[in-house]
Amino acid sequence: MTVVFLTAVPLAIFRADVFLLLIAVFSFYLVLAGWRFAVNHSGQPQTVDWACPASACWSTVPSCWEKATANG
Repeated sequence: MTVVFLTAVPLAIFRADVFLLLIAVFSFYLVLAGWRFAVNHSGQPQTVDWACPASACWSTVPSCWEKATANG
């Protein structure tokens, strides 16, 4: 899934496809969050567990803002 994410991001940027970029970020976040949940045996969230959703949210804000303010 990491390879899919790494190929989808440049493709989305090259083709100016905001939807593909948002789907790539969301899919990668779900995979990463699931992996972190499976690996974390203590049940206590660590710094990376808080950083992942924050970075996923902040990476989609510019794309959503661009789409919302686009003319046409």
